[in-house]
Amino acid sequence: MAEVAGPSPFHPGEAEVQEAVSGRHHGESIGRQFIRPYMPDQHREFFASQRIMYAGTVDNDGRPWASAIVGKPGFVTAPDDKHLRISPIRPYAGDRGNFGAGGFMGLLGLDLSNRRRNRANGAISEAREGGILLNVDQSFGNCPKYITVRRVVVDVSGLEAMGQAKETTTGTALGPEQMAMIRKADIFFIASAFGGPVGPGSRSSSVGADVSHRGGPPGFVRVVDASTLRWPDYVGNGFFNTLGNIAADPRCGLLFVDYATGDALQVSGRATILFEERDLPGAQRTVEFRAEEFSHVRGALPLTVEGEAELSPYNPSTAEEVGSQMVECVSVKDEAQGVKTFEFRLPEGEGGKPASYLPGQFATFDLRIPDSSPRPVNRTWTVSSNPRDSRATGTFTITVKKIGLASSWLHNRMAPGMSIAFKGFGGDFTPLSCQDCDVRAASVVLVAGGIGITPLRSMLKEFERAGTDVHVLYSTRTSAEAAFLDEISETAERSGGRIRLTATVTGDDPGWGGLKGRVDEAFLSRHIPDLCDREVYLCGPQGFMNSVTAALERKGCGAEAVLTESFNF
Repeated sequence: MAEVAGPSPFHPGEAEVQEAVSGRHHGESIGRQFIRPYMPDQHREFFASQRIMYAGTVDNDGRPWASAIVGKPGFVTAPDDKHLRISPIRPYAGDRGNFGAGGFMGLLGLDLSNRRRNRANGAISEAREGGILLNVDQSFGNCPKYITVRRVVVDVSGLEAMGQAKETTTGTALGPEQMAMIRKADIFFIASAFGGPVGPGSRSSSVGADVSHRGGPPGFVRVVDASTLRWPDYVGNGFFNTLGNIAADPRCGLLFVDYATGDALQVSGRATILFEERDLPGAQRTVEFRAEEFSHVRGALPLTVEGEAELSPYNPSTAEEVGSQMVECVSVKDEAQGVKTFEFRLPEGEGGKPASYLPGQFATFDLRIPDSSPRPVNRTWTVSSNPRDSRATGTFTITVKKIGLASSWLHNRMAPGMSIAFKGFGGDFTPLSCQDCDVRAASVVLVAGGIGITPLRSMLKEFERAGTDVHVLYSTRTSAEAAFLDEISETAERSGGRIRLTATVTGDDPGWGGLKGRVDEAFLSRHIPDLCDREVYLCGPQGFMNSVTAALERKGCGAEAVLTESFNF
């Protein structure tokens, strides 16, 4: 996707943290592609499907508060790409949020059943008749790693009673009940704000309120004492929206929700970024929060949970020994320029049987890399083998491009006979809902950019077995970097026309006799005219993903038929 022209989407506080951590270029470049001054159709449809929204607002004293807003599906609507309406808006009795006209608001839609989330920030232009209208200044979405999957149910019969007073505890120092709630939490929400000035070169839309989530294993938030909390700041997208706000204004608000009971705990205070403190598991840096006021409302939200929670496999281990199992490397194969395939024995799963996974899912590892850090490095790579093949061989493979610390260590050091710590399989980027389920889609297109071919290779074998009509669109910089290109070409040739391959290169490649050029709207229309009639699976670097997603939107392809996975971690 082309960068958004004009001033930077980041204010001076965000720029300061970006520079302190990794330099401005990465965050600035990705941010200009990813942070939009409008909502794409996918985001509008996503918000409209939510029953819970999380909000960050600022009270009359300038203190940010994080809130949870619940309703029936459809209580959030997007009349156009610049506005979000919440109607009715039902703050629970005791909610400290400020939903009045003229105030700033950050909104987060988070689907805990699949870890998808999108954000929008802006100003409340209307507040009347039980509803509000938000003028959207910024919109962006990503799929964070540290989210526990759970099925949260909104009891619609309890919505009308949300305004009724509930048992409430308030104070300045947290009590035993509040500290216990925080200690067991695997997620919380943080509201922060930036009041300006924006400084030269920044958009005026960078002024306002924001809300985000922080997640991890239960206990990842350390309760130091009744007024002090600490939590690790993990590897993220490099935007540093929340930390940038804190760097400019340390005031922030936390929200802890007990989804089983509906309890809501809001805490207001001030945070400090400890850039050099990395003692907490997985921490790239640490945030210390000093509580100044809290409000704990029991049964505030009409929520219940169905089924068991599924912790994120990305979560750093809280134990001294990392990784649940060690897996042995069986073979290493050069797959393409800068790309290797590593084969490992399947770890043990439930009941002593070999662990299983679905096509398109990933494997997560904790690596101990000498001379880099005393703590393990948590990394995730897509499984490139197919589950049926793994059941036959007792092994699985990951295919890794050499880029960055962990992948370079893997390329340079991993050899047959060595073992590494394996944490689990996971991910929702898959055409199957269970091991023995059948593929439902009659026709699909698999769109891969570079190393994004790895999950699609696993899927292709499943689609081939099911007799699905498949079009593979594969884009790489050069043909030498195109892993599995010959294999996919052979699969297409033996399919009798059911599987087609369109490959293109975007760089200088004199020896390549095929298509050249980037995947844009014209390219898609020319080579896959029935694209919008197919289910689309899209995977690759974030810039490639953004570009293709925008092209799909312009072509009118329904967002519900497009499944995506990126490697922007």
